[in-house]
Amino acid sequence: MDRYSEMFLNTKEDRLLLTRDQSLGLKGIAIMMMLFHHLFAFPDRYPIGYEFSQLTQMIAVFCKVCVPIFLFISGYGFVKSKRKSFRDFITRILEFYLHYWLVFIIFVPLSVLNRTVIVTPHTLILNLLGIKTTYLGEWWFITLYLLLLLITPLFYKISSKMLLLTSLFISIASFFTYRTFSSSDWYYLVPDLVPIIAYSLGFLIGRHEMQIIDLLMSFKTNHKYLYVWLSTILTLSTVITGIKFSATLYLTIPITILILRNLYDILGMFRNAAKEFGNYSIYIWLTHSFYCYKFIPGIVYGFKNPILIFVWLLALSYLTALILDCIYKFISKQVVM
Repeated sequence: MDRYSEMFLNTKEDRLLLTRDQSLGLKGIAIMMMLFHHLFAFPDRYPIGYEFSQLTQMIAVFCKVCVPIFLFISGYGFVKSKRKSFRDFITRILEFYLHYWLVFIIFVPLSVLNRTVIVTPHTLILNLLGIKTTYLGEWWFITLYLLLLLITPLFYKISSKMLLLTSLFISIASFFTYRTFSSSDWYYLVPDLVPIIAYSLGFLIGRHEMQIIDLLMSFKTNHKYLYVWLSTILTLSTVITGIKFSATLYLTIPITILILRNLYDILGMFRNAAKEFGNYSIYIWLTHSFYCYKFIPGIVYGFKNPILIFVWLLALSYLTALILDCIYKFISKQVVM
């Protein structure tokens, strides 16, 4: 969800797994998936009297893949970035906090007035820092993202083998421990680290990009029909297992990225819309759940048709993002002056 990193050095875009354009477009697709996931994957959160088909719910569950998409793109992009020092990543953290706090000081007071959030000094400090996200559950990603920004400078210094093995160990260990101790009072200080493998895979693929592309192109050229069959099988298995076991989406994210990249390339005029949503993904992510869960759930779900509901929330969140971006730029100019 990082909008600020210098993502790619596109001197030879045809030799990149992802270009700037594709990266931004995939972030836009991912943010749309996030909205669909939050709208329809949790029947217990629907307004009273609303129901949606099992197919809609299955698609929404799979849309949880938005999280590993964001992480993969971030990890991949940081390999290509010119800003790699610890100070650069501290700057990124501060930049993120400024955007987060802008949303916080507007939407949390509104939630208090709406009686959907209860503020105490203790929870205020923890939520303001993103250590605990009781004010809005969908902000859980903040702690993980900030932690990744802090440790990424170390990624540049260790071998690919060590990074892969360490990430796998952390992800597997977190899968079991987080689900065992997550209800403990102290465990909120430890984020769910299962998604770290998607971030690391993006980082590693970015590091060894040329070798990977050469292997893929060679295999595609020499085994054309086998390539098609394998691509089909891997696509179907990724979707099916992702619906049943969402944790597998973090391991299969390179396949998902390739599928979405190819899909994005044939979308035509829709690419511009995807890039636009990707450009404002941070604000759309931070604000959309307030509308569908806290402020106006009855109005958001009022269309009853899933597609119309999704388009309505996307439009509302995008408009909010535009306004917040204008406020942020105005404040930034005043501070600079």
